[in-house]
Amino acid sequence: MAKDDILGKDVLAVVGHELKAPISAVQGFIELIQQGDNLTAAQVRYCGRALAGLERMENLIEALLELARLEQGADLTFEDCDLRELVHNALDMVEAAAEERQVDLVVQVDDDLGIVSGERRLLGLVINNLLVNAIKYNQKQGTVWVSATNQPDFVRVDVRDSGVGIPEDDQPHVFEQFFRASNSAETRASGSGLGLAIARLIVQKHEGYIWLKSALGEGSTFSFTIPRQNHASDGADPFMSDLHSAGEGNDMRHRQQDEFSIEEADDIDDNTQESNGSRETDSSSDVV
Repeated sequence: MAKDDILGKDVLAVVGHELKAPISAVQGFIELIQQGDNLTAAQVRYCGRALAGLERMENLIEALLELARLEQGADLTFEDCDLRELVHNALDMVEAAAEERQVDLVVQVDDDLGIVSGERRLLGLVINNLLVNAIKYNQKQGTVWVSATNQPDFVRVDVRDSGVGIPEDDQPHVFEQFFRASNSAETRASGSGLGLAIARLIVQKHEGYIWLKSALGEGSTFSFTIPRQNHASDGADPFMSDLHSAGEGNDMRHRQQDEFSIEEADDIDDNTQESNGSRETDSSSDVV
């Protein structure tokens, strides 16, 4: 990494940490104001807007700090991780946001998912980032489907939404820092454009793969794989081998897939871009 890049990341980390303290202080003062008596409806509304703005700023700082840490090559703390537990924990964290947008969460996780080796917090962050986007860019009363399936050498997670979809020209760029799709304004959803970039870096550092499938008006599916415990990656893309056997594949790694199925999610679509990403539990359906 270039010296200027390293210095830039160090400055970013210092600035980020210095900003967190005053933001927390301002949040505390606003919350004290909210506890006061005789607030007008307008004052309550303005306090709510101020807190929402501060929360967005805090989330941006956290994302920038995480990005700086990953790009500086910080050592990861690998341990045995139960991906089934991480999926359900991430769903718990986004449940309130899904209810607010009237989005159903449907999940299916294989019973024999097994253990993967990785940093628990970061793997949870990948799942959380994908779920947050799937809810944020979904339509009201839409659905998010989550599946975690057991493959011979890796575990695969798919997060599919019924949202607006991503234009084909934008798809090669979705994992780039600060990139937002040209049609993102349709959902009026705010975002930093860092969530997918962070997810990509985390998956790469776990020797996995992350990719997307999307079509305008039909929604998007983000998928990623993590090698199974004690299975070292040999650098081969497990999905490219499927394409080669079918006589397909090109430099952009476009994929071919029939309609996405939670139970059979192994075919991959033309509109898939890859980078080197109500609850239904088991076979029963549990809608939240």
